[in-house]
Amino acid sequence: MLSTSCAANPVSDITLPVRSLYFTHDTIRPVFHAGSHCGSPLFGLVNDLCRDSKRTLDALPPLEVVWHDGAWRSLSNRRLWCLKAYMGLAGLAQLDVRVHVLHCLPGKFAQKNSTKDDGHTIQVIGDVDLMSNLFKKNRRSCRFYFGKGCLRGDSCPFSH
Repeated sequence: MLSTSCAANPVSDITLPVRSLYFTHDTIRPVFHAGSHCGSPLFGLVNDLCRDSKRTLDALPPLEVVWHDGAWRSLSNRRLWCLKAYMGLAGLAQLDVRVHVLHCLPGKFAQKNSTKDDGHTIQVIGDVDLMSNLFKKNRRSCRFYFGKGCLRGDSCPFSH
C-alpha cells in the first residue's frame, strides 16, 4: 500500500516500457499546460519524436508514475499520449522511457484519477489555439527556482 504522505518518501528514477504505463485521466487538453512546452500543441512533441527520436527522448523530462491497483499509472498523461501516438505512427512495439517513480500517492489522486477504462485510452479534447493562448497567458512563475536552477529539475511544471 502506498502512503499518501510524500514528505518522507524518496523518488526513484528508472526506465520502463511505454506499453506498461497507463493513463490516470479520461481526457487531456491538446496543449501542454506547464513546463518548457507550455502552450505548445501535443502534436509538436509527436513531430519532434518522428524527426529525431533519440535527441527528443534524451531531452524529455522523466514521466512521473505511481504503482496503483497493480499497474504503473502515469501522472504525465500528455507526454504519455505523445509517446504512445509516436509508437503507433512509427510502428514500434517497444519504446522505453525514463520515469520518476513516486513512492506515495499525490494529494487528490483519487479525485484526479478519472480514467474510465483502467487507463488504456484517453481522449484529447479542446481547441488547440484557444488553449495554447490561455496556457501561455496564465503561466505561473516557479517558486522553486533560485538563480542557479530549479530545485524540481526538468520536470518542473512552472516557467523559469
